[in-house]
Amino acid sequence: MKPQVSSDAFLGAQPFGKASRIIIDGWFAASKLFADTFPTGWEDDEFIHLINDCFSELGKLSTFHDPHLAQGRYGSVRRTRPDARRKAVQTRPYLLLLEDFRQDAVFRTFFSHDDEPGIDSFNRSRQLLLSPLYFLRRMLTSSEFLTSDAYAHAIIRAEIFSLSLGWPVRRPQEGTPERAIKEIIGFERVANSLHKAEAYRSNGDTFYLADQTDAVVGHLLSSLGMAFWSFAPGHLQYTSKRSHEFPVIGRDTYLEGRNLLPQEGSAFELRFADRIERLPSPAAMMNLLDGIPVPIPGADAIFAGGLRLSRARGVVARVSGASGTGKTSLALGVATALAPLGTRTCYLSCEEDPRDLAQRLLTLTPPFIARTTSFSSQDLSDWFVAVHLDSADSQVNRAQVFDFIEFVQSSAIENGIDLSEDRSPGHTPFFVVLDGVHELISRPIDGTDDVNEMRELVEAFRRLGVFVMILTAQTGERSLQELDYLVDVVMTLEHEDRSSIAQEPKRKLVLHKTRLQHSWPGAHHLHISKRDGIKLYPQLPAQLEQFTAWRWQTIRRGHYFDFLQSGVRLGPGAEHTPPLVRIFEKAQILISGKGSSGKAGFGLKLLASPIISDGDDAEEFSRGLFEFEDPQAKRRRILVVSFLYPPEYYEGLLSRIGDSHADQISFENPVSDLETLSFYPGFISPEVLVSKIINKIKAAELEGLSFHGVLIDGLHNVFLQFPRLQENALFWPVLYETFRVLGLTVVTTHTHFAVKGMEANSVHSADVNLIAHRVAPLLQAIVNAADFYINVSQSGDDTAVSSPIELVSAFAQPVRQQPYFWNSQSLVVEIRTKRRQ
Repeated sequence: MKPQVSSDAFLGAQPFGKASRIIIDGWFAASKLFADTFPTGWEDDEFIHLINDCFSELGKLSTFHDPHLAQGRYGSVRRTRPDARRKAVQTRPYLLLLEDFRQDAVFRTFFSHDDEPGIDSFNRSRQLLLSPLYFLRRMLTSSEFLTSDAYAHAIIRAEIFSLSLGWPVRRPQEGTPERAIKEIIGFERVANSLHKAEAYRSNGDTFYLADQTDAVVGHLLSSLGMAFWSFAPGHLQYTSKRSHEFPVIGRDTYLEGRNLLPQEGSAFELRFADRIERLPSPAAMMNLLDGIPVPIPGADAIFAGGLRLSRARGVVARVSGASGTGKTSLALGVATALAPLGTRTCYLSCEEDPRDLAQRLLTLTPPFIARTTSFSSQDLSDWFVAVHLDSADSQVNRAQVFDFIEFVQSSAIENGIDLSEDRSPGHTPFFVVLDGVHELISRPIDGTDDVNEMRELVEAFRRLGVFVMILTAQTGERSLQELDYLVDVVMTLEHEDRSSIAQEPKRKLVLHKTRLQHSWPGAHHLHISKRDGIKLYPQLPAQLEQFTAWRWQTIRRGHYFDFLQSGVRLGPGAEHTPPLVRIFEKAQILISGKGSSGKAGFGLKLLASPIISDGDDAEEFSRGLFEFEDPQAKRRRILVVSFLYPPEYYEGLLSRIGDSHADQISFENPVSDLETLSFYPGFISPEVLVSKIINKIKAAELEGLSFHGVLIDGLHNVFLQFPRLQENALFWPVLYETFRVLGLTVVTTHTHFAVKGMEANSVHSADVNLIAHRVAPLLQAIVNAADFYINVSQSGDDTAVSSPIELVSAFAQPVRQQPYFWNSQSLVVEIRTKRRQ
């Protein structure tokens, strides 16, 4: 086999130092332990200690650098030493691996064997594993700074390039590894490989990685969690009837080899996840393979994974805007974000002093970036240099600009970078900023603009072959307008509502064009934070695009909550009352009604209730064969999106709900973990709201304990206190569709407006009817989308603490009307044949 090229050859810098190698080595050791241990032992303290030991080297890294690598929500690898007096620490590596091996697709093949005589050679047993690169991506990505996925992606891409050069099936290549990779990821080859992969996926077949491009495409898809690695069982080896295919290696043989490349003369295949609706387009794949990661929150969605360079390996962007819109801050934010990837910034300013720019950099550096290994190991002067042009003569300034370009070239030579050669795809050694280019324009007396001067200037920068950003004022001068035709990326920054006293001014980034790639043009929110630097909140289609490749997760009719089932308080004569309804897992439930009837507690208790299984579905049957306990029966994690109350209110409710189980006929209450996103009256936009919700869900997945349910509490308040959300009601159905893809159980509470005595007061009645009319379209959309619709309204008796529970509609079940009541004080469901007086 051809020697493998080190992944370091394709990186400018390792953002997390040697951590990626420790994680990969730990994955092999830990996965072998999972493979060798019966599933009933996966939660034993001794087993957890063994898994933690596989990643103990992470705990020896500096405590300052990259804390997310060693720490997790429920435990740190620095505190995993066995102690007979303490329960084993559940670390993030352990939780992520436990979740991976419990995935149904993996678990169903866990005990696969091939000892049956005469088995069909084209339908032999397989054992599946999620890619170690998928595990690496999640481990390197911080749940508190999701943009760190850009750094993780740079490392994973380098590993994939390295793997492809050593792949068993190769085409002859000449020149440097970088040139070979450029040939391997040519657009036509990537498109052909994707077409072939889609054909295998559509037929439900495994994808054999027949050449190096297949290896790149397959490994990238599996690193995104879209495909599993498929092996022969155990130590077996399957020989293909196709003479050009290598034998399929056994799962245990591969794990024991502890190398991402399979052993000499063997290979493995890919099986795509059943939930995949479609594979990414060739354009999207090229962004990921050949694009510069832009580690700014939201930028990955806007630029669809990366900013591609031209054939000359450079990209020139123009950013224009009025004074104060944030052009300089955006450029400095990009410079800071690229620094951990080994990109040096050369900043040429016609407006600001270099010392002021250096000071502003400190305020635009997010805490996470400041603690990455490659960033904190450098002095500012190692990666940032600024030059100030202060002449009043534009011609003098222009001459200094060309001197500056020569300075960049000499700086490259000093650092051993040859700008004339092909470099690794997706890496730029320099980020060059020209701030205030309008100060360089000659303005002849006759009023004409020298367009040729601008063209000459842009071409000189383009010849550098790096990432260049030109900042200009927003004027009508022809030479500046010509820039839009010369550059590859065009953006403008704008202020929204700047002249309005009633509203907080908002910044917008408007993307007009990207020449070489798929992106999301249009307006996106730009936020400049004193603590976290630059943030972008993309438009809704860009944010939700990431979920369009996945199918809905179906409602689990074999799993339902122990709510309105056994966990009820029986009144006189109610012993034989049948359960009202089965509320299935992964369903969407609307809780609506008039008055303060405790709907938040009702919804929270529903989500926190244990799961009952009837054992009818295939997954439950396979797990039951090995007495395998559903992890959700032990811990449930709930996200509350509140338009009503602060987090403390729901924490108090959850505590009371835990106490209320003690006097109910129900099995043990699971441990519930609660996180709350509370939104207070104001001008929050749909883009910001959706971004915050999705980021919370992603963060939970990275911590190894995903959310099982979402409570959206107080939806009616949107129409009184959140005007921007009221203006765009369409995004709510789209958000609920996304919850379907994510497989979350969603409970929504909504209170109908009513004013006591409104029947006798025409003014009050008219006001309430007006509000109800505004709410009706959204409520109707949610009712139509809901699988269960339950009415819990305050009774006419103001002294009553119990409200009748009315089942309005139910998924795949008859609608019953039973004497069920919700006690909002004791937080229990009561059944009684006669209402209390």
